Amino acid sequence: MATIYDVAERAGVSIATVSRTLRGEDCVSDAVRARVLGAADELGYRPNRLARALAEGRTHALGLVLPESLTNPFYAQLAESIVHSALPWNYDVVLTLTTGGSVQDYVDTVVSLGERQIEGLLLCAGQETVQACMDVRSAGSPPLVAIGCPPGVDAPLVTIDEEAAGHALTRHLLDLGHTRVAFLCLDHPACRPGGREHGYLRAMEEAGLAPLLRSGPATFDGGLLEAPALLAESPDVTALVAFNDAAAIGALCGLRDAGKRVPDDVSVVGFDDIPQSRYCSPPLTTMALPVAEMAEQAVALLCQAIAHLNDGSLYRPIFLAPSLIRRESCRALPRAESGSS
Repeated sequence: MATIYDVAERAGVSIATVSRTLRGEDCVSDAVRARVLGAADELGYRPNRLARALAEGRTHALGLVLPESLTNPFYAQLAESIVHSALPWNYDVVLTLTTGGSVQDYVDTVVSLGERQIEGLLLCAGQETVQACMDVRSAGSPPLVAIGCPPGVDAPLVTIDEEAAGHALTRHLLDLGHTRVAFLCLDHPACRPGGREHGYLRAMEEAGLAPLLRSGPATFDGGLLEAPALLAESPDVTALVAFNDAAAIGALCGLRDAGKRVPDDVSVVGFDDIPQSRYCSPPLTTMALPVAEMAEQAVALLCQAIAHLNDGSLYRPIFLAPSLIRRESCRALPRAESGSS
């Protein structure tokens, strides 16, 4: 395997010149740069990234901290988009899962990553968890950016207006004539300020209708169990707003097993537009999140903070627009049917 010494000998320059060239420093002339890069290419030389990190005192690595469970495909989409977004900034991404489900477990993971010379952190977590991470930060902590967290935390943030998205999705069902609309799998002890469930509540209140929230894990299994249980207790419900697509797809299966037809008996909508949402039966109406754009903006914001290029706008939340994807899991109620609900 070729070494930096081989490249220097082939190009007829010093090892220091090779190092400066490969780092992209401006002090190297175009002619010398061409000789060094040509020699490296001929020899198949690949820099030793560990040695470079030790020499520079930098790791060129960002840490991405996800929840303990990856059963929700949304996280896989997000992680892939972040890895691709980090490449132009010359950063690798270290993907880390928390070892447990508590807020403290997540905080411990973030602190541990910071101690391993990660240059910046990307957090995918709820308000309470992100704020807890901010509360334990010290002067030497690496910069961080939260992704997808509703506003209200003292942290740089790239997200969507979840409340507006929840309102629009619920409004879609109301416009189809549904008056008994339930919110499924509220995976929180209470409604979050600015969360999608608040949008549901606001839409129901504006329509003069009574809300119905069903707690449960926002997972495939959560939807599978909670949707038929909800319909058994409230058989007049004609539409479900699921917390995410995973819960919505689980609900499709649970309702089918309970003898309910979607959308003939119950309309179902979700959030995220994960790939499975277009292939389930029936295909799922959902609120699509701009995952690639969220990742790109978050990585750019973080890398600017690392390089001290941010002009003070770091703590202004960046809101991106979701879009309603209409598929076959919803139907309009005939006027007589909606009026009797």
